[in-house]
Amino acid sequence: MIDVGQSVGAVAGRRRGGYVLAVADGFAVLESDGSVSRLVSVEAEIPENRMNDGKCDPRGRFFAGTVARDFASPSGSLYRLDADLTVRRMLAGVWASNGEWAGVSTAA
Repeated sequence: MIDVGQSVGAVAGRRRGGYVLAVADGFAVLESDGSVSRLVSVEAEIPENRMNDGKCDPRGRFFAGTVARDFASPSGSLYRLDADLTVRRMLAGVWASNGEWAGVSTAA
């Protein structure tokens, strides 16, 4: 087991070795030697959210979402981490991102 300092919601392998991680408060990299580097924080202004699940698309972009820790509100979002480490919010109002499904609130 490797301790990365916080909970991990999703892991994806990298072409150059190591892994990209969706950790509780953002994205990080776990290198082949076991070292961990933070890439970017996500939703620091919403401490009651955490990163949840994610996966890579065929173009190598890592999609991962956030979820309310108590699952009580659609305060999550779906994010895309690009190869240049740019993070884009793709969808807001998510109850829970889970692999190939994201629950989206339609409430006004």
